[in-house]
Amino acid sequence: MPTAGNSGLKSAAPPAFLRTIVYGLEIAIIAVLYVGVASTALLFPAITAIQTPLWPPSGLALALILLRGYRIWPGILIGSFSAIAISNGMLTAQGPAIAIGTTLGALAGARLINYWSYGTKTFSTPLGIARFLLVAFVPTAMLSTAGAISGQLFIAPIDFHGLALTAAIWWLADAVASMIVAPVIVLWATPPLREAARLDLPETAGIVTGAAIIGAIAFLPAMVGALKPLLPYQSVCAFLILLPLIWACLRGNQRAAATAALIFCAVAVTSAALAANSEGGLNVAALATWPSVLAANTSIGSVRCATPRRA
Repeated sequence: MPTAGNSGLKSAAPPAFLRTIVYGLEIAIIAVLYVGVASTALLFPAITAIQTPLWPPSGLALALILLRGYRIWPGILIGSFSAIAISNGMLTAQGPAIAIGTTLGALAGARLINYWSYGTKTFSTPLGIARFLLVAFVPTAMLSTAGAISGQLFIAPIDFHGLALTAAIWWLADAVASMIVAPVIVLWATPPLREAARLDLPETAGIVTGAAIIGAIAFLPAMVGALKPLLPYQSVCAFLILLPLIWACLRGNQRAAATAALIFCAVAVTSAALAANSEGGLNVAALATWPSVLAANTSIGSVRCATPRRA
């Protein structure tokens, strides 16, 4: 009957309208969240005048698309463009280029992880961890860097040597951020592998606090007067980060391992940037922590092997 058909269309309209409203709100929230994280990233002292040593929004974009799907890409695009515009204080051709590169990098990375590495469950196996690291380091960081470099061409004369240095710094900043930020967000936003993980909050807090203390001892003695007596042992203290990471692995606490790696890395890059600004050089010891960070992320996969399986 025509009347029944019309009533059916009318009843279907409100849910569609509400879905549109919810989708718009989700995009707005993601854009604001991206701008907020980008603003905190700018608090990192710059290694050079080119860029900050770590760009957490790259990891945030990858994690959000993994968790919420490809449909939220407008939020990443708008947030990235807005963050660059706010940072520069004006609209330039570099802003759209960086925003497009960041969005394409996150979309490509999420697509490859979903297709090739179990999606949000990529951290449940060592093979999944290795695939995630490869995807984050190559296609995700490459596309994001390509967008930034293309934007640089619009605002500055072509200098191949300077452009290569800029690309290398941007690549490392994006790659490392994706490797250490995305796992933390995904692991905390998805159900844990172990049923008892819900009771691990005090243990997680202890492991993360231990990582922060070790990072402060290893990288901040020169900045904190009370820690200056430890300055001769600074390089040795960095290896102590293995203690909380190994403990997290043996306890099967993936979230603690990923969060401790993130905190430790944040302290390291802050120390490197402060040293570069104050001494005119780069803290080589801090940059040497990148292998430790990668090992920490790889150790997340070993947690699954250390967790007893039920028959």
